[in-house]
Amino acid sequence: MTIPIIDCHQHLWDLSKVEYAWLVPAYGPLYRTYLPTELEPQIKEAGVSATIMVQSANSYADTVYMLDQADVTPWMIGVVGWTDLLDPADTAKAIERFSKNRYFRGVRHLIHEEPDPHWLLQPAVWESLQLLAAAGYTFDVVATKHEHLECLPTVSEHVPNLRMVIDHMAQPPFQAGELGQWGEDMLAMAANPNIYVKISGLGTASGDWEGWTADSIRT
Repeated sequence: MTIPIIDCHQHLWDLSKVEYAWLVPAYGPLYRTYLPTELEPQIKEAGVSATIMVQSANSYADTVYMLDQADVTPWMIGVVGWTDLLDPADTAKAIERFSKNRYFRGVRHLIHEEPDPHWLLQPAVWESLQLLAAAGYTFDVVATKHEHLECLPTVSEHVPNLRMVIDHMAQPPFQAGELGQWGEDMLAMAANPNIYVKISGLGTASGDWEGWTADSIRT
């Protein structure tokens, strides 16, 4: 029996249709439009059966763009979008709207772009996350530093039925050669049955967008 492979973290962006505030020339090969037509031959070559598209901008325009792409792309089976977590009333409206779309699976906010690393520790955010959890949706966490991860136990206390997914393994310290604080944080996360981790985006952590290998990031 062949087990289908689902890539749970893919990005698409069209610079002519959606604004991505973080995407600047310094990001090198990422700084251009990426469309399904470019991704499709790569996933076929890798033996991937289907993919999940993940939020790239804190905007509804990005979410709608991904949902529209999923609607016409057979191998896209889900979308992790965005809602305004600081506005629970708006989040409630967004959930009502997007729940009608079979591809909508969860929400992500670019917390690593927020000046306050403890952005998740706001009551309004908890209220919005409670709405997500009640509707059965997940929350992706873009954790890039210790302060982001240390928020998650508190979030889990306030929203105990929320399934959280840490993106990109929270940027492991591959270049440091030791696990350090990241390792301690991961042990704490592993103790929570509602926290999951994606093995993704390791080119960023390795410091080499194009030349990194699996061997170079093994610890």
